[in-house]
Amino acid sequence: MYYAGVLMKLLKILAATGVSEILLALEKKPLYFGELIKSLKYDRKSTSSSLATRRLRTLEGLAIVVREVQQDRKRRVRYSLTKRGRQVIRLLSEFEKLEKGIFS
Repeated sequence: MYYAGVLMKLLKILAATGVSEILLALEKKPLYFGELIKSLKYDRKSTSSSLATRRLRTLEGLAIVVREVQQDRKRRVRYSLTKRGRQVIRLLSEFEKLEKGIFS
């Protein structure tokens, strides 16, 4: 039963507004926060920066995303997927295949 609880928690997080969009944007390459927000605004459902921040904190807490602060000319924060994050992307891909098989 423990695994069912973990799976349900993960599914709930993945279903939250903006999470899958963030993960798919980071799948391509690590992004600075501003770049990530710009890429999300091209989506039909624009994700606000405050919502993206909350989602990124959740994903970071689950070790799906890593946050890297860079101190060059100005403080910049870059996000990238962890190994676990890449596994979650593969899981999303499998869900997409399942959805196509069921609903097509």
